[in-house]
Amino acid sequence: MRIQHNIMALNAYRNYNTNTSALSKNLEKLSSGYKINRAGDDAAGLAISEKMRAQITGLNAAQKNVKDGISLVKTAEGAMQEIQDMLNRMDYLATQSANGTYDNEVDRANLQKEVDQLLDEIDRIAESSNFNGIKLLDGSLDTGAKAASTTWSDPADVSIGNAGQAHQLATTAVGHALRTDGVDRQDPTFTVDLTNVEFNAETANGFTINIGGVDIDVTKGADGTTALKKGDKLSGENLAKAIAAAVNATATTVKGTKAADATESAVLNGLEIDGLVYKASVEGSSVKFELQTADKDGAAILDQELKNDGTATIEQQGVTITDKAGDGTDGTFTGLDAMGHANTKINIGVAEKAGDLAHATIDLTGKIKDGTKLTIGDKTYVFQVGKDSKVTEAGDGEVLIDMKDVEADDAQLVDKAIAKLTNQENTWFRLESGKTGLLTAVEKVGTDGKPVYAGTGDITTTAGLQSNFQISQMTYTAADPGDASKSLQLQIGDTSDSYNQLQVKVGDMHRTALGLNGLNIGTAQDASNAIQKIKDAINQVSSVRGDLGATQNRLEHTANNLSVMAENIQDAESTIRDTDVAEEMMAYTKNNILVQSAQAMLAQANAVPQGALQLLG
Repeated sequence: MRIQHNIMALNAYRNYNTNTSALSKNLEKLSSGYKINRAGDDAAGLAISEKMRAQITGLNAAQKNVKDGISLVKTAEGAMQEIQDMLNRMDYLATQSANGTYDNEVDRANLQKEVDQLLDEIDRIAESSNFNGIKLLDGSLDTGAKAASTTWSDPADVSIGNAGQAHQLATTAVGHALRTDGVDRQDPTFTVDLTNVEFNAETANGFTINIGGVDIDVTKGADGTTALKKGDKLSGENLAKAIAAAVNATATTVKGTKAADATESAVLNGLEIDGLVYKASVEGSSVKFELQTADKDGAAILDQELKNDGTATIEQQGVTITDKAGDGTDGTFTGLDAMGHANTKINIGVAEKAGDLAHATIDLTGKIKDGTKLTIGDKTYVFQVGKDSKVTEAGDGEVLIDMKDVEADDAQLVDKAIAKLTNQENTWFRLESGKTGLLTAVEKVGTDGKPVYAGTGDITTTAGLQSNFQISQMTYTAADPGDASKSLQLQIGDTSDSYNQLQVKVGDMHRTALGLNGLNIGTAQDASNAIQKIKDAINQVSSVRGDLGATQNRLEHTANNLSVMAENIQDAESTIRDTDVAEEMMAYTKNNILVQSAQAMLAQANAVPQGALQLLG
């Protein structure tokens, strides 16, 4: 018999603690209603149930979003119902006025008064109808992206066709093509024609913007700035906002350095050009200017055009080109100190349908670039600028561009472009092979899938014969890149996937958008003409109402589906996390009895060592 350690008491005490801990957990689960109250209760179950809880929370929020969306659609559709009722009344009045039994000055004048009042009310409803401060019928939910979607092509090589002793210079796809999406559902041309732009810091006297086949004139103001007239047409539609554009051009005078024979000259291996009085004329997608450096310092005229046809030609004036025997070495070009146009800035406004403008800024800076190819027959030459700068053939049509000793500004542009590439979403990066220089772009995509451009960049001309207009780096800055789409987006699911986002578009219900501006039923003929206009407006409103009705039905089904999903996922989460009271009460009863039993046995075990006293007596 031992008295130092009472093993029976220790065993009873251990069982007592175990049963007490189990009983405590039973009480916790019964009192909280959850069988997982901490990660230690069920680590895997906790992780799964928390993910389900997040999904359930998102589904519940989406249900509320859908209900709000249904309310918004009902509000818009209800307002359009009143507009349609007024249109039906106007149709009745126009049909009545078209009847020959009415007097123009009296009867039809009274009918016209009611039509005018109805038109005013249509405009008021279109302007004032809103849901939670969001205007519904003023056209703000039906213009698409405000920023222009722009694409451009890379510059091509210069080629000289073989035509005896005299050659015609030609190049294709020089510069970049500019395409603007969303203008009257067509692929329009976009031109900017500069006139009377002279070097020595003179500003442009005027230019013309052509959008969708419509010319819009821009004139020079007294302060030297340019302005565009408001209210111009865009493919038959009024621009809802003013188009603003400004072009300011300054440039460096091109100077000629005389060669030994007192004339400028260019020597390309196998080719000799004398005189150097030539003209580059680009039609469609590049730059046009004249350069005269044979005998004196000359001035250049810049004519920047951005079009879609992508063609260009270069015509020589007073230039003699003579074939010589070539030995395979690179060509040279001497006698040019400065070049091109410097610091030309174009600020252009582009409209999508009848909505706000998307303003883009293009900065042009004249610099000498490396890598322009010159092809004479089957011989190819490469212009090189900068120490150890190289453009070498790598096979399969690829050209490696060595950026050694480039200008500091160019190097910074490359670094910035790469930094933007790695830090932005939805970006793309191109290093053109076989062309001149580096072409980069940073592109942000709006919610409707159309690009929104950010940043600034340079368009630079190349060296050589002044025949290439090269984009070395170019990005666009939209005036309001944060508002890529003006349609209303509903979040109808618990994830950010595109299929959980619904675009709701509502048409413009103003009289102008409905084609009823200036509607007149003052004569029988005018009333007859007005009938078709009113019916077209009725059909237009009916079409939008039909779209909204379809959207409402879809949202109602979406709400039902979200409710079912939330219910089923909640059931699954409950199975994992909620307490089964019957099962837990069974465990509680068992553990409660074991605790009491352990207490009793601990008392008995503590009494056992006292028997040692009898042995000692």
